[in-house]
Amino acid sequence: SDIELRKRERFAAGFLVALAAALVVLAAGARCTPLRAGLTGFVAVASFAGAATMGQGLWQATTALPFLAGALATLAWRERSPRLGTLAAVATPTLLVLAVMLRPTIGPLAGGLGLVWLVHARPRTWRGWLAAVAVMLAATAPLVVWNAIHLYSPFPIGQWKANKRMAETAVFSISHVANGIAGLVASPGRGLVWFAPIVAVGFVRGVRPHPSAPDHPWRLAAVGMLLQLVAMALFFKWHGGQAFGPRLLAETTWVATFLALGTRIDDRARHLVTVAAVVTCVVGLLGLYGWRPQQWELRRVPDVHADALWDFGDSPLSAMFVYRDHRAGGHDAPPTHGIECRADGTLRSF
Repeated sequence: SDIELRKRERFAAGFLVALAAALVVLAAGARCTPLRAGLTGFVAVASFAGAATMGQGLWQATTALPFLAGALATLAWRERSPRLGTLAAVATPTLLVLAVMLRPTIGPLAGGLGLVWLVHARPRTWRGWLAAVAVMLAATAPLVVWNAIHLYSPFPIGQWKANKRMAETAVFSISHVANGIAGLVASPGRGLVWFAPIVAVGFVRGVRPHPSAPDHPWRLAAVGMLLQLVAMALFFKWHGGQAFGPRLLAETTWVATFLALGTRIDDRARHLVTVAAVVTCVVGLLGLYGWRPQQWELRRVPDVHADALWDFGDSPLSAMFVYRDHRAGGHDAPPTHGIECRADGTLRSF
């Protein structure tokens, strides 16, 4: 039944998010105290990209998160202990390629971590390169075979085909990049400022590390975060469709949380980091326990009426408090529009 399927999806999502969190804690443990490492994992899980994911079922993000977090761990421990250089050199590219094969939209973010590996953790001998390539090919072979059988391509192009059917023009377009960047950063419907301010802190701390770390490889990860933001802003459905928060930046939020909390924090920035982490957790947990699509998504239909994403008076966050009873026929249940899917894949409300 649909109910049983939903339960299995949530269980799978919860397991994958927990695994990713454990790997983030492991990564942060290479660079800070155990307490700080645990807090890093908790903030990642409690954010909209963790807790709300479990509440909404098995997103694509949950399948790629453990591999992305594993790459963070191998890179972080390589930075701390050169003796682990072989592990990082061999495992990191495999983990990143697997993450992209499962979630192609995170290519720019994974590319940033790949640059960290290439500059600071790449193999130093031809045997190391051979081992890295062999492990990567062996690990990705099942996915390549599955894609070839079901998608008639070795690459994961299924979502691309679906997006081409739905997009009225191009799947990626420069025409709305400014609106997309502004929306993903500041709009009340999807802005990181409201849903996960820890991302901004993580980006700044990635670009400008603590003075005690002059040789800072994670600047390249911050570059990957920025490229990921731009790439999603180019996407025709940059807001991610029906979701709580900027769904397409879920993995970016995890990497940013690691950069924000998984390193030594300057005394001047301590209060800012704390406030950003608390807000991120509170909003994410509100989404887990209080968000329902009937409150705002089905009522305002942002897929059709994109201006609703900029309505500060009626946003997904405020709607959770205004429309408390979401059960069918509940006295606080908001009215919803009907949605028609046209033959070309576009939506029309009525």
